[in-house]
Amino acid sequence: VGGALVWIGGSAPAAPVPVNRTVTVNAPAGGQPMTFGPPGSAMPRLMTDTEGRFVFRNLPKGSFNLQAVKPGYVDGAYGRLRPNGPSQSLELGDGERLNDVTIRVFHFATISGVVTDQTGEAAVGVSVRAYRRTIAAGRRMLSSTSTAVTDDRGVYRLFNLVPGEYIVAVPSVTSSMPANFQMQGRGMSPDLLATAMAGGSGEFSIGTGGIPVTSDGRFLMQPGGGRGSAGTAPDARGRLLVHQSAYPPSANTVGQAEPVTVGSAEERTGVDVALKLVPSVSISGRLMGPDGPVENFMLHLTPTDTGEMSADPDVATAVTASDGSFMFFGVPAGQYLI
Repeated sequence: VGGALVWIGGSAPAAPVPVNRTVTVNAPAGGQPMTFGPPGSAMPRLMTDTEGRFVFRNLPKGSFNLQAVKPGYVDGAYGRLRPNGPSQSLELGDGERLNDVTIRVFHFATISGVVTDQTGEAAVGVSVRAYRRTIAAGRRMLSSTSTAVTDDRGVYRLFNLVPGEYIVAVPSVTSSMPANFQMQGRGMSPDLLATAMAGGSGEFSIGTGGIPVTSDGRFLMQPGGGRGSAGTAPDARGRLLVHQSAYPPSANTVGQAEPVTVGSAEERTGVDVALKLVPSVSISGRLMGPDGPVENFMLHLTPTDTGEMSADPDVATAVTASDGSFMFFGVPAGQYLI
């Protein structure tokens, strides 16, 4: 079996790419090893030449899968026409020679831009997330794939993106804890750990101390930790001002966000985000179980309209106190679920 690797977008890599006969292979063209053999076996290695050409000799009759893998590229495979698309098996008969086998490989893409605050100044240390649009079971879904943090210029760069369509988001999540909260031993209680992991953001921040917001001081707002604004001084009506979650160019919900499409090897720049300070409210209550108040549970406040998101993103989190009470801080106007 002979053929070549074809790069979609960008220039061919200086080093060769491995291809193998099994479902997984070692890299794309230009001089790196190519392997073949049954799954789990010690596979001999071959090398593609500088033009990505390869030849497998003395193969038995049968069905073969060819795949190319290399850092900086999306895995390629025989019959695959788009990144992460379906592949095909290659059927080889007795004495048959195949000389025109083509394996396409796709270069990762990048998205970058600048995040500014309400004054137009660089927003430093802000988390930016990319959600890739895919189709699963006939349903369009947005799944988180990459995260970056802005530098001292407010610049972010999301890299190693599979070519496709993305929604870029600057999530803002406020977190509150009881003022007397203490870690148990060296870590969190099992209930707190389990409920903290239930959120859709894929990350959470828990610590002692924080900023008192209410007059009684029972709950403290945690520092943002790169997840969004910790809030600023109240406005004239006493409402806490927070940065609302933002989606470029100027949306505050997933449904209003403008998709960003990137091709193989594309470096999309200028996907800028302007953050806005908005007045917020607090939401409080008590969590009760069959045996009474429930302590050390993390509750998640999520929007009712999350569009195609595969997991609901948090707007705020709150940990319950010993009497089951909780308080969400910094909640912008909207409709939410707890």
